[in-house]
Amino acid sequence: STGPSAPSGAAPADAADGKKDKKEKEAKPVKDKPTWGAPGEGKAKKDAAAKAKAKPVEEVPFVETPEGQKKDLSLPIAATYNPRHVESAWSAWWEKQKYFTPDSKTSKGTCESKKFIMVIPPPNVTGSLHIGHTLTCAIEDSLTRWHRMCGDLTLWLPGLDHA
Repeated sequence: STGPSAPSGAAPADAADGKKDKKEKEAKPVKDKPTWGAPGEGKAKKDAAAKAKAKPVEEVPFVETPEGQKKDLSLPIAATYNPRHVESAWSAWWEKQKYFTPDSKTSKGTCESKKFIMVIPPPNVTGSLHIGHTLTCAIEDSLTRWHRMCGDLTLWLPGLDHA
């Protein structure tokens, strides 16, 4: 034999090193693994925290506005937007005030710089409509309203389908 051999009556080499034999190893205790990202666990915690933090919202009483009358704006404004409360009766009052009716007599005596007139047809319905068409109409509406608030005589005449 080429290398030194262990004496015949000696204990195994790993016992002298302080290491245990593989057969004598103790089984490791099984640990409970955390369930990271369990479905719905994080959302439930967030919802519970939000409910604990949330303050009760005081509901502003809804005052019915008679048709064609101006809304009473002396009451406090609600914390959240409610279309039924905000938009009710405005259109009828605007129509009664003739805000949507062009006045040809007034426009004859008005200088060109105080007029804002926009006539444009809608997009062709035979094509595909997309969000850009809506954006265009929203911008035109905003421009018309802004000129009206500046005191200009306005007319925005959206056309009919030309297809």
